[in-house]
Amino acid sequence: MTYGIRRIVFEPAPRLRKPEKYLAAMVDWAEEFEGAFPEDSEDARQHGHAHWHAPVDRRLMDPPWAKREHQRKALQLMLDAAARLRAARPKAQADQRVYVVVPWPEPWAAEVGVFMDPEYGRTFEKRDHPVQTWTPLDPADRSLARELGLEIPEGFIEAGYHERCEEEDEDEPDGLRVYEQEVWMIREPAAG
Repeated sequence: MTYGIRRIVFEPAPRLRKPEKYLAAMVDWAEEFEGAFPEDSEDARQHGHAHWHAPVDRRLMDPPWAKREHQRKALQLMLDAAARLRAARPKAQADQRVYVVVPWPEPWAAEVGVFMDPEYGRTFEKRDHPVQTWTPLDPADRSLARELGLEIPEGFIEAGYHERCEEEDEDEPDGLRVYEQEVWMIREPAAG
């Protein structure tokens, strides 16, 4: 599988020219997951997960540059890659679950991955610490897949969270910088 060079863009930056070229590259990238699954090893299990980011320019997926349709297509290709990964999983690795995690509304840092350590996969979404908290969103009120018209692979589930992160910053009032966003997990149910 290709680990492409992801381009970080600093503002101000012009709109992305020829987004179709980047989406075509993402189609090729997603197809590379056909028949591919990471090897099982003690090192892989100790690391907890293997993951891949889409090899595209940030302007394809993040506001203010991205168009909603480009975001939808890019995320659908990531879900397609996840479905290919799951289909390629060897029976001996049945406890290793496939996922896609999407920060929203800036999905460029989204990743397709495999929880190589099943216990890590079971606890991944439990984040309740002053530095980082994930609060579940009500699925009756919000669904990123529904809002974007994404087709979730069969056997995957969607869960949304409001994420709040704090870090020390002497330049901020009270010496604290706070980040808030949504995080969406689209994944196979945890093993066990």
